[in-house]
Amino acid sequence: MLLIGLLAKESGISIGTIRFYEEKGILEATTRDDNNNRLFDEETLKWLTFVKYLRKTGMSIKDIQHYRKLIDAGEETIPERIKIIEHQKQKVLAEIADKQEQIAHLDHKLERYRQGHDNYV
Repeated sequence: MLLIGLLAKESGISIGTIRFYEEKGILEATTRDDNNNRLFDEETLKWLTFVKYLRKTGMSIKDIQHYRKLIDAGEETIPERIKIIEHQKQKVLAEIADKQEQIAHLDHKLERYRQGHDNYV
């Protein structure tokens, strides 16, 4: 079991953000210790890490809350969860394609400079 500080360290997410996720119903402590400290298990760490990646894909807190509710609702929501994750994946793939295009333009510019061309194109 992990205290919130260790959960923050292991996940790379601040204690404040973890508390915010708890407040929003995205995350909850597994149990509490004798001193009433929140305790989190390894599954919670895995979920929190996944939430971090969902946020990096641009998923909103509201959408993550919805996704969490679907998980809590059970297996019958798997088809909807698949659609959500596929949508996020497509967003990331589009961003990657955009970044690859940017790299290609930068490479082109570098090559032009290396050839001695000092212009905008």
